Amino acid sequence: YLYALLHKDRRRKKGSDEEYERVRASRIKENMEKMRQLGINIHIPTSSIKEISKSSSIKAPKKKQQQKNHHLAVPRRASSRLTGKKGIGNEAYSSSDCDKASSMMKMEEVYNSEHEKLLGDCKNPWMVSDDDNKPLYDPINGITCHQCRQKTLGLRTDCNLCRLPHGRLCGTCLYKRYGENLLEAKENTRWACPVCRGICNCSRCRQQKGFQAIGNLHTKVIH
Repeated sequence: YLYALLHKDRRRKKGSDEEYERVRASRIKENMEKMRQLGINIHIPTSSIKEISKSSSIKAPKKKQQQKNHHLAVPRRASSRLTGKKGIGNEAYSSSDCDKASSMMKMEEVYNSEHEKLLGDCKNPWMVSDDDNKPLYDPINGITCHQCRQKTLGLRTDCNLCRLPHGRLCGTCLYKRYGENLLEAKENTRWACPVCRGICNCSRCRQQKGFQAIGNLHTKVIH
């Protein structure tokens, strides 16, 4: 019964498409006749009208056919073991690239008194959340912290220089990473975020400078 209804619906749809093409062709002829009566001579052969009507009824190629043509156009990938080529990890990069990467990972960090002046301070310690009082993660109403990149509920810092999202840090990261109190930073009208001061030690900012992330260095120091 369902099979019969499906074929009936297809026949009805096909008949409506053919009826539409016939009405469309008759309207084109009527409009051309009216334009000739008004003195506007536009010669459009009837063959082109038929081609227009046929072009609208041309069906797109099936998905299987498209996939078949795609496989013919794009060469099939093969593993490096079968092709004999060396892949990633088997000297796929040149020696200069490897030396450059290793030199970036071993760049020495040098700081002086000018960097020390950029560090912040706090009068009162910030109450870091423990296991019983963890920040609430909220992907909709939460605000992303630039340091930990967690979208949680709570206060965030506001940089008075850039006014950008990377100036928003949660209280835990601001205190544990930079030794500053979030409430004191919000009361300070001249407070600048670590990114603007050039002392941001998040993984993204350190990688842009060519340094290793703090987490990797922490693990290295423990070992």
